[in-house]
Amino acid sequence: MAWQPTGQSYAQTAVRLAVTNARLMAIMAALVAFTLALVMLLVNAVSMNDSATIEQMLAPQDQAQLEAHRAAFGWASDPILIAINTPALVDPERLPLLEQALRDLPFVAATLSSTEWAGKGITPAMRISLPAGSGLLVVFLHGGSSQLQQAKAVAAQIEDTVNAHLGAQASALIVGVPQIRVASWQVSRTDMFTVLPLLLLGTVLVTWVFFKGLTAVLLALLLTSLTTATCLLLQFTLTSQLSTLMVVAIPVIWAIATLDAFHLFSRAALRSRQRHPQPVEAACAEIWRPCLLTTITTAACFLTLTVLDTSPLIVSLGAWGAVGACIAFVLTFTLGRWILLQHRFATRQSRWPARVCYSMVCYSEQHRRLVIGAWALCVFAAVLLFPRLHIASVFPQVFSADTPIARDIVAMQRVTDTDLTPIELMIVADDAHGAQPQRLASAALLTSHYLTTLVETRLVLPIALLDAAALSRLADTLAGGSAADVTHAQLGGVLAHWFNSQRAAARVQWHAAPMPLYRKQQLLDWIAHFDATMLEHHSIGLSGAGFAYPVTEQRGARSLATSSVLSLLIVGLTLLWITRSGLAAIVALCGSVAPAMVLAGCMAALGWPWSVALLALPVVLLGLMNDDTIHMVWSSRLRRTAKRASLPEGVTSPVRSGQGHRVQHYHAQRRYRHNAIVAGPALLATTWVLAAAVATLMLTSIRTNQYLGLLIPLGLWLAFVANLTLLPALSACLRRSTRLPR
Repeated sequence: MAWQPTGQSYAQTAVRLAVTNARLMAIMAALVAFTLALVMLLVNAVSMNDSATIEQMLAPQDQAQLEAHRAAFGWASDPILIAINTPALVDPERLPLLEQALRDLPFVAATLSSTEWAGKGITPAMRISLPAGSGLLVVFLHGGSSQLQQAKAVAAQIEDTVNAHLGAQASALIVGVPQIRVASWQVSRTDMFTVLPLLLLGTVLVTWVFFKGLTAVLLALLLTSLTTATCLLLQFTLTSQLSTLMVVAIPVIWAIATLDAFHLFSRAALRSRQRHPQPVEAACAEIWRPCLLTTITTAACFLTLTVLDTSPLIVSLGAWGAVGACIAFVLTFTLGRWILLQHRFATRQSRWPARVCYSMVCYSEQHRRLVIGAWALCVFAAVLLFPRLHIASVFPQVFSADTPIARDIVAMQRVTDTDLTPIELMIVADDAHGAQPQRLASAALLTSHYLTTLVETRLVLPIALLDAAALSRLADTLAGGSAADVTHAQLGGVLAHWFNSQRAAARVQWHAAPMPLYRKQQLLDWIAHFDATMLEHHSIGLSGAGFAYPVTEQRGARSLATSSVLSLLIVGLTLLWITRSGLAAIVALCGSVAPAMVLAGCMAALGWPWSVALLALPVVLLGLMNDDTIHMVWSSRLRRTAKRASLPEGVTSPVRSGQGHRVQHYHAQRRYRHNAIVAGPALLATTWVLAAAVATLMLTSIRTNQYLGLLIPLGLWLAFVANLTLLPALSACLRRSTRLPR
């Protein structure tokens, strides 16, 4: 008769398990505390990338063009605007004193006051119309003030100077690229410390709800924090700085690190409950291949962002997302496997996630027409909403409405009726004839007058600085064909900063009213046509935020198609390799395509514009959505062999019978039910933790991050529902059409 353990042996075993688990949890708790402290230390101690934060969203060629224009004239392309409300109680002589004080600052190249263009007899389209009792100062900066530290100094000194020269009754709005740059850096740094505690809390809650054990919680925290810390250390080693987009990358990397860990722990607990002698080894043998495949597809989708001609920040997100996915896989099946080997599964895992997933699959099979019809209706409604999707540049309003800088930007746009993104037109001579000063000035004057004919024009510089007499004198000089330097001799140096005789170049700055992106692109096309038809010996080069960001958005829209096609190709080939059937791969691909289309429809219904900052959205979603699909359609070689042995009556071989695709759909139906039980709990848990981690971005102060914080979790939940409802329903329809038994 078999040996039966006594009550004492049961007690001794329980005590031994408790001691072992207590020691393991103590070690893991110490490691978690260390890695979390390391992450906080890196975020706090490592300096952020001090290059122009907003300009990091531009493509390299756009940044090079901006720098070339700055070098030509020594001025930054985007000035600082200071709007001053001057009530009657304020001494009007303070404004000239303020302008002189600003002009004396070392980083200020020139200043322009609204009193200089008021009442000079020029057309209203050539100047900004200000409300009564208001004044405007335009401060042009030297080109060397584009870095973060210089931007901090610029913002602080200008604010101190304005406050020192204005009385308590006057109010001032100060808006410019330095202020936006400093604010974006500050809110990004603050957002990191807001996101990290929420990531910690969300991971703990989700892990405890699904796995009911401290070992699972500590394992998840250890892998997530260690993966994140490794990525931060690698970036610091390579660049010595952190980019502001790490606010988005940290939640994504943190969430990716839990995917394989949850699958490993869930499968090991399942095998332990089934009394397997080596549950961890069995779990690793079963899931390392699908987890490796999900890691490869996720990393490959992220890497598609690195081959696009877009922002360096987007490229950085793609690279570090791929690195984080690979690190998480390696840590899960090395460190995570070792920890689980030391752990004894003494507690019972919650079974309700498996019941929920299995019930969803069974319901979808039984009501396949209803499920397919519901998804088809959602996709059709989304397609109808697609025309409402539009592209818009978020600059300069990149912040959420509750931040002080966002309120200042809105107020300045109302005061000046401009979009605060001027366009620089650099007129360069093509030959020696066009390099003559009077010819160059004539081309600049002709271009300026053309800009004043556009309805959206609010201010054209430098001709807004000139009165009627100066314009007449300039016209007479140009008509006389004098070879003198008209910019200095005839105008007394008023245009000295707008002409560069050595480089045979002139600059014109165009301030326009807020307009849709398509209208701005139309005006830019008109300027290009004017350049080709009206200027014979000169050519126009464009720069400035008003030009660079719309061009970047257009380039981002083209890159969106490229990255989406590449990601779909990667996902499709992966599913084709798993299913070994083109039709089955198309069915499985619906688990990613249908949710993506519905999500795009939701975005159109909410009226959210598309911008280049959201370029990573489809790539991240397709990479993460495919995780659910792979685990739902995966079948190991042993299971496929067993299924061949239990083919329906009359079918001896899928190949010889000519019914291979029918038998495959029959087995796919059984596979969905089996995977809903063994992989469904982990899929539900990973969806929760991914959604919770990325949803922390909704509490940040950057608008595009808030969009990502809502759209990505919504897409993940749509993908989870689609993989457990739409795919089984489609497979059931295909199986029924082949008339094979259940």
